[in-house]
Amino acid sequence: VDLVGPPAQWTTRMVSFDGVPDLFPDDAEPEFVDINRANIAAVTLQENNHVVLVHLPTGKIRKDWNAGSVDLEQVDTIENALVELDGILPEVPREPDAVTWISPSKLATADEGDLDGGSRGFTIFSKNGGVSFTSGNSVEHLVTRLGHYPEERSENKGNEPEGIEFGTYRANCPYLFVGSERSSVIVVYTMRHSSQPRLVQVLPAGVGPEGLLAIPHRNLFVAASEVDDRGAAIRSIITLYQLEHGSPTYPTIM
Repeated sequence: VDLVGPPAQWTTRMVSFDGVPDLFPDDAEPEFVDINRANIAAVTLQENNHVVLVHLPTGKIRKDWNAGSVDLEQVDTIENALVELDGILPEVPREPDAVTWISPSKLATADEGDLDGGSRGFTIFSKNGGVSFTSGNSVEHLVTRLGHYPEERSENKGNEPEGIEFGTYRANCPYLFVGSERSSVIVVYTMRHSSQPRLVQVLPAGVGPEGLLAIPHRNLFVAASEVDDRGAAIRSIITLYQLEHGSPTYPTIM
């Protein structure tokens, strides 16, 4: 959408993804978008397991790549009311959902999965499509240690990281936020080295955090949790977090 002049004069241009992804080339399904300061939109095609970079001023596709797969080991793959981290899932398609730029040359995806995929973690790509970092089973193991692992999702996509967001806060400290839809937590990493996240803390969230927004100039972070089930006394909520000094107060048991 070109926001030139008053709203009545705004115009739209279509960017076709027909024939771009290897998987379902005639049925591209864009899921999420993030725009960097160079006006490049990173777009995930979740069901197609693909990422596309679009130059917004021209509407031209600059780069696209298959998001690839991950070999998962020591994960729970059987729904039996027991958390047993001894399963293997080979060549799991990432099928990324949310995407965020973390630098002019790197972006991160939350690999929730949809059809046959879901690598239970997140990935950092270069703007050329190379994998700089993959979280492997670390998010699954983290939420298990905290008592947040959704065992009833073991035969599906585990903790399902769905949202991902980046922001540079005070003292020039960059943070990466990864929202786990099924574990209802947000995992926070520092990104002092753009391809090596370091765990800082885990934030409790409402049920099913999906939309994440960093507001660094106010030292705030916002999460929208989508699950609304009045019968189970669960309501959808928005949670605001404030960056403070000192040690995290959650979780208290690990």
